[in-house]
Amino acid sequence: MMPESELQDLIIDLRSATLGVGTYTCEYDHLQELTGHIADKVIQGNPTEH
Repeated sequence: MMPESELQDLIIDLRSATLGVGTYTCEYDHLQELTGHIADKVIQGNPTEH
């Protein structure tokens, strides 16, 4: 499981690691309180910048 904001670069990393043939599917599971570095980015208005 990973936050939705982390999914944007996942396909790039996955394809790089699998010689361009990797795929993934995404499915909503649950809501959870956001804390730490990612929460700080959301508060600043930049949730996708790491």
